Amino acid sequence: MEGAAAWDRKVIASVGNISWISAPNRIDMTPFFAIKQYNKSIPVSVSCTSYFTCTVTINVSCILSNESFEKWRIETYNAIIKAYQNKLAEYNASLNQNDVVVGTNPGFYRQIEQLVMRKNCISYLMDEAKMGQGFYTGSTLTNYVLLQTQEMDNYASLAKFMEQAFEWNLISYNFYPFYWGKRTDWPSLYQYECNDPLFRSFMQAGMARVIVTVKPGFENAVMHYMATGQIWNGGQVPVLDNLLYLSIVDELKEQEYVINETWETVVPTSLVALQSSGVAINAEGLPCGDDCKDHAAGTLIKNDNTISGK
Repeated sequence: MEGAAAWDRKVIASVGNISWISAPNRIDMTPFFAIKQYNKSIPVSVSCTSYFTCTVTINVSCILSNESFEKWRIETYNAIIKAYQNKLAEYNASLNQNDVVVGTNPGFYRQIEQLVMRKNCISYLMDEAKMGQGFYTGSTLTNYVLLQTQEMDNYASLAKFMEQAFEWNLISYNFYPFYWGKRTDWPSLYQYECNDPLFRSFMQAGMARVIVTVKPGFENAVMHYMATGQIWNGGQVPVLDNLLYLSIVDELKEQEYVINETWETVVPTSLVALQSSGVAINAEGLPCGDDCKDHAAGTLIKNDNTISGK
Protein backbone atom coordinates (compact mmCIF):
# COMPACT_ATOMS: atom_id res chain seq x y z
CA MET A 1 0.00 0.00 0.00
CA GLU A 2 1.19 3.45 -0.86
CA GLY A 3 2.69 5.24 2.12
CA ALA A 4 3.09 2.12 4.22
CA ALA A 5 6.30 1.68 6.11
CA ALA A 6 8.73 -0.97 4.93
CA TRP A 7 8.68 -2.67 8.27
CA ASP A 8 4.91 -3.16 7.86
CA ARG A 9 5.34 -5.41 4.84
CA LYS A 10 5.29 -9.06 5.79
CA VAL A 11 3.88 -12.50 4.94
CA ILE A 12 2.67 -14.84 7.62
CA ALA A 13 2.29 -18.58 6.95
CA SER A 14 1.14 -21.17 9.48
CA VAL A 15 1.54 -24.93 8.99
CA GLY A 16 0.38 -27.10 11.84
CA ASN A 17 1.80 -25.71 15.01
CA ILE A 18 4.54 -23.60 13.31
CA SER A 19 4.13 -20.02 12.07
CA TRP A 20 6.62 -18.25 9.79
CA ILE A 21 6.89 -14.53 9.28
CA SER A 22 8.97 -13.12 6.44
CA ALA A 23 11.58 -10.40 6.94
CA PRO A 24 10.79 -6.86 5.61
CA ASN A 25 11.25 -6.67 1.84
CA ARG A 26 12.58 -10.26 1.82
CA ILE A 27 9.97 -12.86 1.12
CA ASP A 28 11.83 -15.09 -1.38
CA MET A 29 12.98 -17.41 1.35
CA THR A 30 12.82 -21.19 1.81
CA PRO A 31 12.61 -22.07 5.48
CA PHE A 32 12.33 -25.61 6.88
CA PHE A 33 10.52 -26.49 10.05
CA ALA A 34 9.64 -29.66 11.93
CA ILE A 35 5.98 -29.79 12.97
CA LYS A 36 4.05 -32.00 15.33
CA GLN A 37 2.48 -35.26 14.23
CA TYR A 38 -0.75 -34.90 12.29
CA ASN A 39 -2.93 -37.63 10.78
CA LYS A 40 -4.93 -37.34 7.57
CA SER A 41 -4.93 -33.49 7.49
CA ILE A 42 -2.64 -30.56 8.42
CA PRO A 43 -4.01 -27.06 9.15
CA VAL A 44 -2.52 -24.37 6.88
CA SER A 45 -3.12 -20.57 6.80
CA VAL A 46 -1.47 -17.71 4.89
CA SER A 47 -1.80 -13.92 5.26
CA CYS A 48 0.11 -10.84 4.08
CA THR A 49 0.23 -7.13 4.89
CA SER A 50 1.20 -4.13 2.71
CA TYR A 51 1.36 -6.39 -0.38
CA PHE A 52 -1.06 -6.46 -3.26
CA THR A 53 -0.36 -10.16 -3.92
CA CYS A 54 1.84 -12.89 -2.60
CA THR A 55 2.51 -16.54 -3.39
CA VAL A 56 3.28 -19.17 -0.80
CA THR A 57 4.18 -22.77 -1.64
CA ILE A 58 4.06 -25.31 1.13
CA ASN A 59 5.60 -28.78 0.81
CA VAL A 60 5.05 -31.36 3.53
CA SER A 61 7.22 -34.46 3.91
CA CYS A 62 5.19 -37.25 5.57
CA ILE A 63 6.53 -40.28 7.40
CA LEU A 64 4.46 -43.48 7.59
CA SER A 65 3.67 -44.41 11.17
CA ASN A 66 3.96 -47.92 12.53
CA GLU A 67 0.22 -48.06 13.16
CA SER A 68 -0.60 -47.06 9.58
CA PHE A 69 1.93 -49.49 8.16
CA GLU A 70 0.47 -52.35 10.22
CA LYS A 71 -3.04 -51.42 9.09
CA TRP A 72 -1.91 -51.43 5.43
CA ARG A 73 -0.32 -54.85 5.87
CA ILE A 74 -3.52 -56.30 7.35
CA GLU A 75 -5.74 -54.81 4.63
CA THR A 76 -3.40 -56.04 1.88
CA TYR A 77 -3.25 -59.55 3.36
CA ASN A 78 -7.04 -59.73 3.65
CA ALA A 79 -7.45 -58.58 0.05
CA ILE A 80 -5.03 -61.28 -1.20
CA ILE A 81 -6.75 -64.03 0.82
CA LYS A 82 -10.20 -62.96 -0.39
CA ALA A 83 -9.06 -62.97 -4.02
CA TYR A 84 -7.50 -66.42 -3.53
CA GLN A 85 -10.69 -67.82 -1.99
CA ASN A 86 -12.78 -66.46 -4.87
CA LYS A 87 -10.49 -68.05 -7.46
CA LEU A 88 -10.44 -71.32 -5.51
CA ALA A 89 -14.25 -71.35 -5.40
CA GLU A 90 -14.39 -70.80 -9.18
CA TYR A 91 -11.90 -73.64 -9.72
CA ASN A 92 -13.82 -76.07 -7.51
CA ALA A 93 -17.05 -75.13 -9.26
CA SER A 94 -15.48 -75.89 -12.65
CA LEU A 95 -14.29 -79.28 -11.34
CA ASN A 96 -17.79 -80.13 -10.14
CA GLN A 97 -19.22 -79.19 -13.52
CA ASN A 98 -16.71 -81.46 -15.27
CA ASP A 99 -17.59 -84.32 -12.92
CA VAL A 100 -21.26 -83.92 -13.73
CA VAL A 101 -20.59 -83.93 -17.47
CA VAL A 102 -18.47 -87.10 -17.27
CA GLY A 103 -20.85 -88.74 -14.84
CA THR A 104 -23.87 -88.32 -17.10
CA ASN A 105 -22.17 -89.89 -20.13
CA PRO A 106 -23.48 -93.49 -20.31
CA GLY A 107 -20.81 -94.51 -22.83
CA PHE A 108 -18.09 -93.70 -20.31
CA TYR A 109 -19.68 -96.02 -17.74
CA ARG A 110 -20.26 -98.79 -20.28
CA GLN A 111 -16.55 -98.80 -21.15
CA ILE A 112 -15.63 -99.26 -17.50
CA GLU A 113 -18.16 -102.06 -17.02
CA GLN A 114 -17.13 -103.94 -20.16
CA LEU A 115 -13.43 -103.62 -19.40
CA VAL A 116 -13.83 -105.00 -15.86
CA MET A 117 -16.13 -107.81 -17.03
CA ARG A 118 -13.67 -108.63 -19.79
CA LYS A 119 -10.76 -108.87 -17.39
CA ASN A 120 -12.75 -111.03 -14.95
CA CYS A 121 -13.88 -113.39 -17.71
CA ILE A 122 -10.31 -113.87 -18.91
CA SER A 123 -9.24 -114.50 -15.31
CA TYR A 124 -11.97 -117.13 -15.08
CA LEU A 125 -10.92 -118.84 -18.33
CA MET A 126 -7.24 -119.03 -17.45
CA ASP A 127 -4.99 -119.13 -14.42
CA GLU A 128 -5.12 -115.59 -13.05
CA ALA A 129 -1.55 -115.95 -11.77
CA LYS A 130 -0.41 -115.96 -15.40
CA MET A 131 -1.81 -112.46 -16.00
CA GLY A 132 0.10 -109.25 -15.42
CA GLN A 133 3.58 -110.56 -16.16
CA GLY A 134 6.42 -108.37 -17.37
CA PHE A 135 9.15 -109.59 -19.69
CA TYR A 136 11.46 -106.58 -19.56
CA THR A 137 14.05 -105.03 -17.27
CA GLY A 138 15.16 -101.47 -16.70
CA SER A 139 13.30 -98.33 -15.78
CA THR A 140 14.69 -95.79 -18.26
CA LEU A 141 14.98 -95.57 -22.02
CA THR A 142 18.73 -96.25 -21.95
CA ASN A 143 18.66 -99.45 -19.86
CA TYR A 144 15.32 -100.87 -21.04
CA VAL A 145 15.76 -104.47 -22.24
CA LEU A 146 13.04 -106.76 -23.65
CA LEU A 147 13.41 -110.40 -22.58
CA GLN A 148 12.87 -112.48 -25.73
CA THR A 149 12.31 -115.87 -24.15
CA GLN A 150 10.03 -118.83 -24.74
CA GLU A 151 7.96 -117.77 -21.74
CA MET A 152 7.33 -114.41 -23.41
CA ASP A 153 6.23 -116.11 -26.64
CA ASN A 154 3.83 -118.33 -24.73
CA TYR A 155 2.45 -115.37 -22.83
CA ALA A 156 1.96 -113.36 -26.03
CA SER A 157 0.23 -116.32 -27.72
CA LEU A 158 -2.14 -116.70 -24.79
CA ALA A 159 -2.96 -112.98 -24.78
CA LYS A 160 -3.55 -113.01 -28.52
CA PHE A 161 -5.85 -116.02 -28.26
CA MET A 162 -7.92 -114.57 -25.42
CA GLU A 163 -8.35 -111.22 -27.14
CA GLN A 164 -9.15 -112.58 -30.60
CA ALA A 165 -11.16 -115.72 -29.93
CA PHE A 166 -14.09 -113.91 -28.28
CA GLU A 167 -16.28 -111.03 -29.41
CA TRP A 168 -15.66 -108.80 -26.42
CA ASN A 169 -17.44 -105.87 -28.03
CA LEU A 170 -20.68 -107.91 -27.96
CA ILE A 171 -20.44 -108.89 -24.30
CA SER A 172 -23.70 -109.17 -22.34
CA TYR A 173 -23.91 -109.07 -18.56
CA ASN A 174 -26.40 -109.00 -15.72
CA PHE A 175 -25.56 -107.88 -12.19
CA TYR A 176 -26.68 -109.76 -9.10
CA PRO A 177 -27.37 -107.79 -5.86
CA PHE A 178 -24.83 -106.93 -3.18
CA TYR A 179 -25.74 -109.83 -0.88
CA TRP A 180 -23.95 -112.26 -3.22
CA GLY A 181 -20.67 -110.54 -2.42
CA LYS A 182 -18.48 -110.58 0.65
CA ARG A 183 -20.54 -109.92 3.78
CA THR A 184 -18.15 -107.30 5.16
CA ASP A 185 -18.57 -105.30 1.92
CA TRP A 186 -22.36 -105.13 2.14
CA PRO A 187 -22.59 -101.66 3.76
CA SER A 188 -20.30 -99.96 1.23
CA LEU A 189 -21.88 -101.74 -1.74
CA TYR A 190 -25.44 -100.97 -0.69
CA GLN A 191 -24.75 -97.30 0.02
CA TYR A 192 -22.99 -96.54 -3.27
CA GLU A 193 -24.76 -93.80 -5.24
CA CYS A 194 -24.53 -92.79 -8.90
CA ASN A 195 -26.78 -90.95 -11.33
CA ASP A 196 -26.44 -93.82 -13.83
CA PRO A 197 -28.67 -96.75 -12.70
CA LEU A 198 -26.74 -99.42 -14.60
CA PHE A 199 -23.37 -98.26 -13.30
CA ARG A 200 -24.80 -98.10 -9.78
CA SER A 201 -25.89 -101.74 -10.15
CA PHE A 202 -22.37 -102.55 -11.38
CA MET A 203 -20.73 -100.93 -8.35
CA GLN A 204 -23.22 -102.50 -5.95
CA ALA A 205 -23.10 -105.99 -7.49
CA GLY A 206 -21.96 -108.91 -5.42
CA MET A 207 -21.72 -111.12 -8.50
CA ALA A 208 -22.35 -110.86 -12.24
CA ARG A 209 -23.49 -113.18 -14.98
CA VAL A 210 -21.64 -112.63 -18.26
CA ILE A 211 -22.30 -114.04 -21.73
CA VAL A 212 -19.49 -113.84 -24.28
CA THR A 213 -19.82 -115.12 -27.83
CA VAL A 214 -17.04 -116.88 -29.68
CA LYS A 215 -15.83 -115.16 -32.80
CA PRO A 216 -16.77 -117.08 -35.99
CA GLY A 217 -13.90 -119.34 -37.03
CA PHE A 218 -12.60 -119.84 -33.50
CA GLU A 219 -15.20 -122.39 -32.39
CA ASN A 220 -12.91 -125.42 -32.58
CA ALA A 221 -10.00 -123.57 -30.98
CA VAL A 222 -12.12 -122.40 -28.04
CA MET A 223 -13.63 -125.85 -27.50
CA HIS A 224 -10.18 -127.39 -27.56
CA TYR A 225 -8.92 -124.85 -25.03
CA MET A 226 -11.89 -125.38 -22.72
CA ALA A 227 -11.29 -129.13 -22.79
CA THR A 228 -7.49 -129.22 -22.54
CA GLY A 229 -6.37 -125.78 -21.37
CA GLN A 230 -4.04 -125.58 -24.38
CA ILE A 231 -4.11 -123.12 -27.24
CA TRP A 232 -4.84 -124.59 -30.63
CA ASN A 233 -3.75 -122.28 -33.42
CA GLY A 234 -5.13 -124.29 -36.31
CA GLY A 235 -4.22 -127.44 -38.18
CA GLN A 236 -5.12 -130.91 -37.07
CA VAL A 237 -6.20 -131.25 -33.46
CA PRO A 238 -3.44 -132.96 -31.47
CA VAL A 239 -4.16 -136.56 -30.49
CA LEU A 240 -4.18 -137.14 -26.76
CA ASP A 241 -2.50 -140.15 -25.21
CA ASN A 242 -5.65 -141.46 -23.62
CA LEU A 243 -7.37 -143.78 -26.12
CA LEU A 244 -10.69 -143.45 -24.32
CA TYR A 245 -10.63 -139.65 -24.59
CA LEU A 246 -13.24 -138.18 -26.93
CA SER A 247 -12.55 -134.66 -28.10
CA ILE A 248 -15.35 -132.25 -27.23
CA VAL A 249 -15.07 -130.88 -30.76
CA ASP A 250 -15.78 -134.31 -32.26
CA GLU A 251 -18.46 -134.94 -29.69
CA LEU A 252 -20.37 -131.84 -30.69
CA LYS A 253 -19.86 -132.56 -34.36
CA GLU A 254 -21.26 -136.09 -34.11
CA GLN A 255 -24.17 -135.80 -31.73
CA GLU A 256 -26.37 -138.93 -31.63
CA TYR A 257 -30.11 -138.51 -32.09
CA VAL A 258 -33.07 -140.67 -33.16
CA ILE A 259 -35.93 -139.72 -35.53
CA ASN A 260 -39.13 -141.12 -34.08
CA GLU A 261 -41.68 -140.00 -36.67
CA THR A 262 -42.09 -137.88 -39.77
CA TRP A 263 -45.15 -136.23 -41.25
CA GLU A 264 -46.11 -133.95 -44.07
CA THR A 265 -47.87 -130.63 -43.94
CA VAL A 266 -48.72 -127.73 -46.20
CA VAL A 267 -47.92 -124.18 -45.12
CA PRO A 268 -49.02 -120.91 -46.70
CA THR A 269 -46.69 -119.28 -49.17
CA SER A 270 -45.21 -115.84 -48.67
CA LEU A 271 -45.50 -115.08 -52.39
CA VAL A 272 -48.20 -112.58 -53.37
CA ALA A 273 -49.38 -111.94 -56.94
CA LEU A 274 -51.40 -108.89 -57.96
CA GLN A 275 -54.23 -109.94 -60.23
CA SER A 276 -57.92 -109.24 -60.83
CA SER A 277 -59.07 -112.73 -59.82
CA GLY A 278 -57.67 -116.04 -58.62
CA VAL A 279 -58.38 -119.49 -57.23
CA ALA A 280 -58.45 -121.06 -53.77
CA ILE A 281 -58.24 -124.63 -52.37
CA ASN A 282 -61.59 -126.07 -51.36
CA ALA A 283 -60.41 -127.06 -47.86
CA GLU A 284 -60.32 -125.74 -44.31
CA GLY A 285 -57.23 -125.05 -42.16
CA LEU A 286 -53.74 -126.44 -42.63
CA PRO A 287 -53.73 -130.10 -43.76
CA CYS A 288 -51.56 -132.45 -41.74
CA GLY A 289 -51.07 -136.09 -40.85
CA ASP A 290 -52.35 -138.89 -43.08
CA ASP A 291 -54.83 -136.64 -44.91
CA CYS A 292 -52.14 -134.48 -46.48
CA LYS A 293 -52.21 -136.29 -49.82
CA ASP A 294 -56.01 -136.09 -50.03
CA HIS A 295 -56.06 -132.44 -49.21
CA ALA A 296 -53.24 -131.72 -51.60
CA ALA A 297 -55.45 -132.97 -54.40
CA GLY A 298 -58.39 -130.86 -53.31
CA THR A 299 -60.58 -129.04 -55.78
CA LEU A 300 -59.60 -125.53 -56.84
CA ILE A 301 -62.43 -123.01 -56.86
CA LYS A 302 -62.58 -119.55 -58.32
CA ASN A 303 -61.91 -116.74 -55.87
CA ASP A 304 -62.76 -113.14 -56.81
CA ASN A 305 -62.15 -111.67 -53.36
CA THR A 306 -60.32 -108.34 -53.25
CA ILE A 307 -58.34 -106.57 -50.55
CA SER A 308 -60.81 -103.72 -50.21
CA GLY A 309 -64.46 -103.33 -51.05
CA LYS A 310 -65.64 -101.64 -54.19
